[in-house]
Amino acid sequence: MTRPHSKSRGGFTLLEVLIAVAVLAVAFTAAFKAGTMTQDGLIAARGMDRACALAQAKLDEVEDAGPADWIVLDGDFGPEQAGFSWRLEIEPTRADTLYKLSMTVRYGPGEDEIVTLERLAWQG
Repeated sequence: MTRPHSKSRGGFTLLEVLIAVAVLAVAFTAAFKAGTMTQDGLIAARGMDRACALAQAKLDEVEDAGPADWIVLDGDFGPEQAGFSWRLEIEPTRADTLYKLSMTVRYGPGEDEIVTLERLAWQG
């Protein structure tokens, strides 16, 4: 007895190929987005780190000069630190020679990111 000749599929149908391409496109898009989000996070962390360092340096400067004698309460950090600006609040405490310093640094596009550091400083 001979069997009837049956057709066997040797390749993929167009529908299978289209589905595979769609799955790959979704996977590549997700991977690209994850990479972009990671990069954005690193850039934001670098800006925050720089803002904290600038705030610490400015607070050191105020403390060295004496909080009660400090006159300038806001400004920028010069052209080498473009995009960063600062604002200082000095509040006396119950102790005559102790002051609360609050340094706010703005940075980022439109300076919409904010870091605030506070410190107690002696007038000596």
